[in-house]
Amino acid sequence: MNTSQLVDLNRHVYRFSGWSIGLFVVIGIVLAGISAPVVFALRPGTNAWPDLLLTAVPFLMGAYFLIYAIRSRLIIEGTRIEVRGVFTDRTADRSEIEGFRTIRSRNSSHIKLFLNDGRGGITIPQNFSTDDDFRAWFAQITDLDERDKQSILDEIAREQTLGSTADKRLAALSSAKIWGVSASVATIAAAAMLYWSASPGKLAAAAALALIPLSLLFLVQRSPLLYTIFKQKKDPRFDLSFAFLASGFGLVLSGIGKSYVSYQPLLWIAVPVAIVVFAALFLISRNGFAVPGSLVGFLLVAGLYGFGLTTTTNIVPDQSTPVPYRVQVLGKHISHGKSNTYYLDLEPWGPIDHLNSLSVPSHLYRDTAVGSQICVALHSGMLNAPWYQRVDCDDPNGSNSSH
Repeated sequence: MNTSQLVDLNRHVYRFSGWSIGLFVVIGIVLAGISAPVVFALRPGTNAWPDLLLTAVPFLMGAYFLIYAIRSRLIIEGTRIEVRGVFTDRTADRSEIEGFRTIRSRNSSHIKLFLNDGRGGITIPQNFSTDDDFRAWFAQITDLDERDKQSILDEIAREQTLGSTADKRLAALSSAKIWGVSASVATIAAAAMLYWSASPGKLAAAAALALIPLSLLFLVQRSPLLYTIFKQKKDPRFDLSFAFLASGFGLVLSGIGKSYVSYQPLLWIAVPVAIVVFAALFLISRNGFAVPGSLVGFLLVAGLYGFGLTTTTNIVPDQSTPVPYRVQVLGKHISHGKSNTYYLDLEPWGPIDHLNSLSVPSHLYRDTAVGSQICVALHSGMLNAPWYQRVDCDDPNGSNSSH
């Protein structure tokens, strides 16, 4: 006997798997339980609204998970499918379904049914415990990812500019992979050079990182059947998104260990650059798949490249004579997140007329006493956005400053 509840020969009702129900129930109880101490601590006659509002958030989240675990159903009855959720029930006949896609994220995946004529879709979570009857019913629905993959392969096989025969044209995908991997390797090498090398090497690495994304855009525009950006798993083309992201992160590396008097001068340049890059990605990219989150990916790539290119242009070629300052340390603090960030709290100095903090390595944080002094070097910036970094006090030009 499988985990589905067989009501009759044509109706199958599936619930979440046992471990999924248990997990959601535990999460729901924990979240709802967080609110209990606040409720019991309330006293009559006090202004309880702020506490009640604060309590409502985890309570409602806990209730959602509990209802989600208990109410969710996947029902197959003849040619019809029904998916029950917390708030809605979605139903469709198999004849109304254009096909399905498997939507993957970093930690999970789910199936989405797409209805004919763009009438929306039905999401099927991966948590349902299904059986052979469900798989047999589902096998009659078109796999849109597989269909699109085959469509692209057929188009490649017909594209005469890629070779004299269909086999040679399809072999062009292997050559595209070699070029794509080479671009990724070159990007990583340029990023490492930008971070670790001396000034002449930094300038060459910065130029390479600035030009590589433009070359990638050219590749996608010239050969949309071979290259794409943020593809689905079954898409046979080479995905250049890693190289795009690596170039953006590489450019951002130039700003590691540097701080700005104000970011406003940079934003006036970085934002328009990011908008142009986003528009280019959106217009040039020819994704044959409906890739969820691709626009978010384009925003990330454009933002990293715009900000990284602007900061790199402001810092790397800057030949201005740095102005040294001795600054007193008034305090220290640590910002906790996925990793700890260490800050020295500084008195006002130079162009900064307010208390400010400087991010420093952990060893410097430990070795610097409150009340002591550190030295910073102020640079004017190639784009007139003044920036500064910590330097050794016996080296006001900053040549011995650490990353």
